[in-house]
Amino acid sequence: MRGEAATSLGWIKDYRAVEPLILLLADPNPWVKIQAVEGLQSIGDIRALQPLVQALRDTEADVRGQACEALGSLRNPHALPPLILALDDEDAWVRFKSAEGLAKIRDNKAVEALIAALRDREPWVRAKAAEALGSIKDPRAVQHLVQSLKDENIRVNDKAKVAIERIGTPHMRFGSFELAEGGEIQAGPKKTPLRMEDLKSIKVIELLQHENPIVRGEAAELLGNRADPIAIGPLIKKLGDENRWVARKSGEALSKMGAFAIGPLTLALQDEDERIRDEAAVALGSIGDVAASKPLLEALNAESAEIRIASAESLGKIADKEAVFPLIEALKDPDIEVRGAAAKALGRIKDPRALEPLISALSGEVDEVQCYIIDALRNFSDPRAQNAIETAVYDENALVRILAKEAVARRGED
Repeated sequence: MRGEAATSLGWIKDYRAVEPLILLLADPNPWVKIQAVEGLQSIGDIRALQPLVQALRDTEADVRGQACEALGSLRNPHALPPLILALDDEDAWVRFKSAEGLAKIRDNKAVEALIAALRDREPWVRAKAAEALGSIKDPRAVQHLVQSLKDENIRVNDKAKVAIERIGTPHMRFGSFELAEGGEIQAGPKKTPLRMEDLKSIKVIELLQHENPIVRGEAAELLGNRADPIAIGPLIKKLGDENRWVARKSGEALSKMGAFAIGPLTLALQDEDERIRDEAAVALGSIGDVAASKPLLEALNAESAEIRIASAESLGKIADKEAVFPLIEALKDPDIEVRGAAAKALGRIKDPRALEPLISALSGEVDEVQCYIIDALRNFSDPRAQNAIETAVYDENALVRILAKEAVARRGED
């Protein structure tokens, strides 16, 4: 009853509810405290600042994590020091929510702590730290985010890539590298600069071999914007670039070539270099042509888990109904991330045949895959999907509970 009262007080959003909710932060029941924190977050009154900071010392990780989110929502600079300290919390969920809170405040004072969090032992914390750095947009983070492009976890790679693009430092934009005497590339203005954009495609292709990965990445992006088929072969080779960001830029460039690139990318799925096979699968999905489905379906059975992950994600982007049953089968894959990618893809396709397999897979799965399944079920209007999400609100895992609650709330808003 006390928890329900806290929820009701939060929904009212009346400033008079702040004091009663603050008192509930001392309740012996963790669930009541979580509801009180959520209520204070909903109201957004500055009086909640210090009580929420105190809640960061609670013995329950769920309470500390929710307090991090609430402090971030206040967007008050006084919340910055305790949130930075929470990045070192023993619980990964709290560290995750701390980074999320810092992303909302967007203060440059958090940059160094978030850069350190890029080395967190949990990949989802590293990914959230990269996302937060992208929100703050401090150029100091770029070189560290470039290193995160080599992270073993593909979600961290993706978040780092997006963050780099969001920061948009001058040296990451077209035209910032100019041709110096002797044909070398240099940054900064010259009296008679020749921009990369002014070069013919054959010369830009040569820059794909430049020692600077930022130059290679910009060259790949420019070639993609031109959609010149002459660049397909060289770009295929750069899918195996030692720098993950350059490899992704090359894949994105190939996806802009459309149907012209499907054949070469299909052949690249058989390349001896696993990195090329992986990025080729991603690029085929980005093209979005059903003609790419057949090679991707075959790649779902590849020996490499990374390639199976990329193939599943790409099939979801294409949304070909022929992929439904193979993706349902992939929900049983021995690799956690493959199962998650399959669930995500099925959520995108939204075929009713996938509903029961997704619901069945929800129970007994590890929390990371459960989160993907919950997100997938949100896309189904069938009452069975909603019931499964509401049941997950009471899951024993904190991360699953929070995401399920957010899904229920968003469904209510829709």
